[in-house]
Amino acid sequence: MKKKSKLILFIYFSFWVIYFAYFWSRAIITDAAGNVVANHVNIWGDWAAHFTMGSRMAFDKLILLQSPFMIGESFSYPFISDLISAVLARLGVGFFSSFIIPSFIFSITTVWSLFFFYQKIFKSSLTAIIASLLFLLNGGMGFIYFIKDIFESKSPLLTIINPPQQYTNIEHFLYRWISVIDSMIIPQRAFSLGFPLTLISLALCWSFFVKPKSGKKNKITRLIFPIICLGLMPLIHTHSFLAAFIILATWTIGNIWTKSFSKQSFKKWLPLLIGVSIIALPLIKLFLLSQLSDQFIKWFPGWYAHDYPDENWLLFWIKNWGFVPLLAILGLFDLTKDKKNKKISLITFTPFFIIFIALNLFLFQPFIWDNTKLVAWASVGFSGLAAHFLISMWRKKRAHPIFVRLFIVVIFSISILSGSIDAYRIIRFKLHSHIMYSQEEILLTKWVKNNTSPKSIWLTGDNHNHWLFNLTGRQALMTYRGWLWTHGYDYHDVEKDITKMFENPTQSQDLFEKHEVDYVVIGPNEKRVWHANENEFSQFLLIKSSPNYKIYSL
Repeated sequence: MKKKSKLILFIYFSFWVIYFAYFWSRAIITDAAGNVVANHVNIWGDWAAHFTMGSRMAFDKLILLQSPFMIGESFSYPFISDLISAVLARLGVGFFSSFIIPSFIFSITTVWSLFFFYQKIFKSSLTAIIASLLFLLNGGMGFIYFIKDIFESKSPLLTIINPPQQYTNIEHFLYRWISVIDSMIIPQRAFSLGFPLTLISLALCWSFFVKPKSGKKNKITRLIFPIICLGLMPLIHTHSFLAAFIILATWTIGNIWTKSFSKQSFKKWLPLLIGVSIIALPLIKLFLLSQLSDQFIKWFPGWYAHDYPDENWLLFWIKNWGFVPLLAILGLFDLTKDKKNKKISLITFTPFFIIFIALNLFLFQPFIWDNTKLVAWASVGFSGLAAHFLISMWRKKRAHPIFVRLFIVVIFSISILSGSIDAYRIIRFKLHSHIMYSQEEILLTKWVKNNTSPKSIWLTGDNHNHWLFNLTGRQALMTYRGWLWTHGYDYHDVEKDITKMFENPTQSQDLFEKHEVDYVVIGPNEKRVWHANENEFSQFLLIKSSPNYKIYSL
């Protein structure tokens, strides 16, 4: 590798290491008043669920079969990333640090795995870097609103320094393909672990099956890593497992088809198929099938445009993704001009178009936005093809090369501008900091862990960042209803019971006994949302009191 290329790679990876090190070192802090502050809105929003799972595994059972989200339900969530944090917490690492440290490693692994994947396919470090940037700094035309905000601002410089909103996430204008850093790599711990492991596995499978090195015999041992990672993927990240299934199935069919179907070509794929199935199928049966319902995978053509009759589907994607899909199509045409590699190029990139079509026709989870977890996988292929096209056009000899290259620079810059603004905004912490737990709640957490059994069952409110089920590892009857809905739980009967227990505790003794409740928390959420009748709870034993909370024992 030339010295110039090495320098470019060093600068590229150094930038991302410094960026994520800076972010994660400040992601969760304790302020001067003793409050735990999340310096990113999506950590405040998403990590409460991860804390709930992680604390349950850290302070009770390491492997969960029963859901920490709802009493009496089986556990059906890809929990490996939180299991890693639970192990670290059990080893003595601070609770919040046990989540932050792996997340930093996952972030850097994501950056490296993208480069690794693109480098394997395109055999070009420059194409790999451009493709990775198109993926990491995804965005559509939202930057137009940033320019508008600057011109309309009384302090344009302050607006530039402190962007007033996200520009890949403007919901009322249906900008919903949010910055992948903002919406996935940082908050979604299952994605940030599962995505890079799947990418690495796919790259290895591609070089083993689709385009093996000529003259070299592929050793079956090279499939060990992909088999283990993909086999465990149902417990790491379900959407990556689904994407890998579509990609590998397409590669298998295409690889066998182009070589005129034979038992020999089919047998080549068998070790991967058998190995992954042996690991994955029992895990799917044990942890996932129990929660699947008719809320999952339903016909929903148009995705977000489905609920907005006036929203044109094509315009929606232009707004959200800019030029990248068009560049991807042009990139595929450019690749297929090479007759020698035409079949391989079609086999390689067809599944990413299949994923894109599928997510525009079906919902794969009750929450409509969750389809972006598959948009990310379509983006892997589209970003690679777009990068190839831009590099190919850059290198072609033609008249007026300066104007052509200037045009390419402009197109590339526009393609990453909205994502770059949001990536910068992420590290402007004061713009999206939220108190996640008060000092009072942290002190109550310590008291509960020291004075109650990890096996105890609690009646609490259901705010997503409730300190009791987030941080103590104790089982609540029911946690945040948003989680229960997106995960497919039928929680309405328990919800009714909880309402009765809070509003009429003296007349609900049978319900307390039915659910084997050991303790009750009465705090702001319990009073405001559940209308807890505090006067009637005086019949129970008050064992802990603080300015905003009371804990009763039954």
